[in-house]
Amino acid sequence: MTRINKLLLLNLVIISSLTMSAKTIYLRPGSWDTGDAKFAVWMPTQSAFSDFMTPIYEEDGLYQTTIPDNVKSISFYACGKEKTTPVWEGDYMQTIDLTITAHNQFTITGLDTKETTKYTGSWTTINELPTFDIVFKDNGTSKDVDAENPMATKILTNVSPI
Repeated sequence: MTRINKLLLLNLVIISSLTMSAKTIYLRPGSWDTGDAKFAVWMPTQSAFSDFMTPIYEEDGLYQTTIPDNVKSISFYACGKEKTTPVWEGDYMQTIDLTITAHNQFTITGLDTKETTKYTGSWTTINELPTFDIVFKDNGTSKDVDAENPMATKILTNVSPI
C-alpha cells in the first residue's frame, strides 16, 4: 500500500469514527425520581456509561441522553446527586438488562419479579421534542440576572418580537 493510500485510509477511518450515528433515548424514572437522583445509561457492549441524563425542563419527570446507534442492550442507572460520574459503587439502583427496541422512551414501573434487586418497566415511543428559537429585539433595557445560571442570564424588559 502506498503512502497516499495509507493516508486516505487513515482519514476515512477518522471521518467514519467522527460521524458515527447516535440516537436519543428518554427515561421516565417513576419512583426513582425523588428529586435527589441523577440518571445514566450503562452500555454493556461498550463497558461504559453514558453521560448523566439531561432533564427536559418543559416536562417534569422526563430525562434524555444520546447513545451510539450500534448499542443494542442497556440498563438504566440512578445514583445520588453528589456523584460526579456514574460508577458501580455506593448506593445506586439499576434496571434489568434491556434490549433496545424501535421505541425510545422507557418508563420504570417497579421492581422486577425475577431479579428483585433490579427494576423493570416498559418501552414506548415519544416523538422527538421540537426545538425552536424565539428572537426578541432588545430595546436597551435588559440587564444581567445570574451569571451562574445560563438559563436565566437576562431580564428582558421593553422588548418587541422581530
